[in-house]
Amino acid sequence: MVDLAEQALGRGLTEGWRPDPVFTVSEWADENRVLVAETTRLHGRWRTERTPYLREIMDCLSVYSPVRHVALMKGSQIGGTELGLNFLGYIIHAAPNPTMAVYPRVEDAEDVSKSRVAPMIEATPALAERVRERVSRGSGNTISLVRFRAGFLKFSGANSAASLKSKPICNLFRDEIDEYPDDVDGQGDPLALSEVRTNTYERKKKILDVSTPTVEGASKIETLYKASDRRRYYIPCPECGHMDFLTWRDVAHHHIEFDEATPELVHMVCSGCGAAIEERHKPDMLARGEWRATAESDGRVRGYHLSALYSPLGWLSWEEILRRFLQAKKDPSLLKTWVNTVLGESWKDDRGAPPKEEVILGRAEEYAAEVPAGVGALVMSVDVQADRLEWIVKGYGADEESWLIARSAIPGDPQKAEVWEELDRVRRQTWRHESGQKLRLDIVTIDSNYKSDHVYRYCRMHSDQRVYAVRGGSVYGVPLVGRPTAKNPYGARLYTLCTSSGKDTVYARLKISPPQPGAPAPGYMHMPAWIDRDYVEQLTAERPFPKWIPRQGSVIEYRKLEGRRNEALDCEVYALAGLYILGLGFVRGLKERARRYAQPVLGLDAPGGAAAAPAPEPAPEPPAPAPRASRRPQRGGWVKGWRR
Repeated sequence: MVDLAEQALGRGLTEGWRPDPVFTVSEWADENRVLVAETTRLHGRWRTERTPYLREIMDCLSVYSPVRHVALMKGSQIGGTELGLNFLGYIIHAAPNPTMAVYPRVEDAEDVSKSRVAPMIEATPALAERVRERVSRGSGNTISLVRFRAGFLKFSGANSAASLKSKPICNLFRDEIDEYPDDVDGQGDPLALSEVRTNTYERKKKILDVSTPTVEGASKIETLYKASDRRRYYIPCPECGHMDFLTWRDVAHHHIEFDEATPELVHMVCSGCGAAIEERHKPDMLARGEWRATAESDGRVRGYHLSALYSPLGWLSWEEILRRFLQAKKDPSLLKTWVNTVLGESWKDDRGAPPKEEVILGRAEEYAAEVPAGVGALVMSVDVQADRLEWIVKGYGADEESWLIARSAIPGDPQKAEVWEELDRVRRQTWRHESGQKLRLDIVTIDSNYKSDHVYRYCRMHSDQRVYAVRGGSVYGVPLVGRPTAKNPYGARLYTLCTSSGKDTVYARLKISPPQPGAPAPGYMHMPAWIDRDYVEQLTAERPFPKWIPRQGSVIEYRKLEGRRNEALDCEVYALAGLYILGLGFVRGLKERARRYAQPVLGLDAPGGAAAAPAPEPAPEPPAPAPRASRRPQRGGWVKGWRR
């Protein structure tokens, strides 16, 4: 027993004093990695020379490299999965440390552990010798945890905050990060949650992110790539030696040219000499290629972009890529997949985007009065910010044609009474109609996502004046306005909104062409002459992106562009919600209300007489929320209840 203990102690001391390996990840893979037939058609010894563009990426992950974070934005069929496995194998054998591999879902992580990592360990003697048998008693190994000498490999899913929580880790491999949720279990971004685990190892940590991109502006891997030195793989022209990176149809660089009638003749055109290069030259071009940075960085973060056009000869050919393109080009959904998985680029979709800012500014118009003819209702909406209340007043007419009447802000902390007193003053003022009548607001909606208690209290105090709280909901693809509730400490009426539906409507209406003077324009949004660029920039500050939500599937979510404010867009949505809260009957009666408002006030020679004319019939009161259930008395009398 003493001899065994001494041997164990000796092994521990040896492992502890072992220096960092002097070889790189690519050298380790060439020397040790064995590809298994059940996981790849290229079984046998790994050879980096097959995919020479992976050499630099792998070597950045070696312990001696100063690079701490590597992001690979890629197409398919270029060896990205094997790159990650080589990184994990290198850690287990040559650079043992706590390590975590993260996949989009827990089920994905378990599948990779069983179907990819376990076969790699069993087929690679250098790894099998390091990892304790999973089946041995007391090994501590499971599907989600592999223990090896001086370290472990934990498999986690980005859809589970619990699986991301662990002890400090040194190495982090995150695969297909564009499929990660934006928020996991209400605890934040899974990328941030996992990366914080590496803080203890700040001076030696290694992070590898690999993914095909998705949609422009929402792609996580594209965001990381743009924040890096943006490396491209430059290859030489076999004719003139000119170095450039390979693109699909960008004539400023090496690019692909073809005739749809003869896809088998697809070829590359050199951006230097214009020579037509056949694909048979690809092995030589890849072998002589090199990575070049196209942006500045601090040297600790490197980003690589690699399309399937670089796929080695015998994997995915240019001809097959072209044939897939010809099949997909007429179907946006298929073309998006092709752009993502072949070109390794994000998909730009402007179908749900608003028109250009100049277009909106260019259709500003002079109103004949504060409230133009055609308006049948006035709606105020308020967006609550940390230091102000942003508000607008909208006028709505027949078929929901609308006019922006006023816009301003009330500065101050919403927790202060004077801010709400000023809102009272604004709410109670009258608005001069073109006919001379003075109109009052029909309804006010106030955003309650921020400083909710103060909003609820104010709305409850003024509910008899149709002042209601609204807030965005978590359900997509439903009507803008849901059923009201009063489930808040103040019993204020609260309407939950599907804001994506509202933004769909606003952006669609911004695209309606201006009408002829005096002609009806259903849904058209009129803009006053005083409109400025700030308002228009806020109005167009968001873009629609697809998002996967459990139990809801793929939905459209609007996201704010970086550095932009969006209060104007929010106010437009809240105002539209206010109109709908007034009820379908009210909306249908807007044409008649507008006609009544347009009648000149008797005894007034000019617009804006001293007295307000009688308003048309009031809007029907929206249905009241269901009464709150009364609390059942406690048994045992007053004393027992008091003790509770």
